[in-house]
Amino acid sequence: MAMGNEPVNPNKQSNNKQNEDAVAKLLALAALAGLAWWARKRTQARQVAESQKTDPAPPRLTNAEYEKISNEMMKIHDRNMGLYNL
Repeated sequence: MAMGNEPVNPNKQSNNKQNEDAVAKLLALAALAGLAWWARKRTQARQVAESQKTDPAPPRLTNAEYEKISNEMMKIHDRNMGLYNL
């Protein structure tokens, strides 16, 4: 029968301390892994959100700008048609 005054095995105390230290290290590593996973997911979510943003609409042309471009395109068209004698 074990009595309260029995000597404690120092090797058993040392093993318990090593086990406790190992568990603490594993918990710390698990916490770091969880933080790394969370940070990666958050970064991915931000990248997806950024890629889904739409560009603002380009500025609209004024009537004068549209007419100027249209006239320049017609000049190019007329020159090309002249090359074919049509």
